[in-house]
Amino acid sequence: MDSSSPLDGTETLLVVDDEELILDLLKIALARSGYQVLTSASAQGALTLYEENQQRIALLITDLLMPDADGAELAFQIRQKNPDLPILIATGFLSESEVASLKKAGIQGVVSKPYRTHELLKTIRGLLNGE
Repeated sequence: MDSSSPLDGTETLLVVDDEELILDLLKIALARSGYQVLTSASAQGALTLYEENQQRIALLITDLLMPDADGAELAFQIRQKNPDLPILIATGFLSESEVASLKKAGIQGVVSKPYRTHELLKTIRGLLNGE
């Protein structure tokens, strides 16, 4: 088995989800692909992490629905600080019009939960490569 894949990377990703189990699983999967992973279980915690690490964070992955603030609001706040940061929203279900609405608001990618690791890695790599 090849030890690296074209989907692997070394960039730092900020992952936000209010479910700790999902955060842990994502961190393991992304780290296995070489990524550095910062995690937060809240939008407020994510903003703090972003402030402390903004020079090295290459991509934000955030759950859409969270108790303290939704992922779209978090994305908006981070977009004010860095309009060029790629942002990936994760959600259980969105209609085509909701996806279009998010993309119109500057969200570059949307992935469905439950995650399919290969699809998630492919989407992440595409966003980081500017595709």
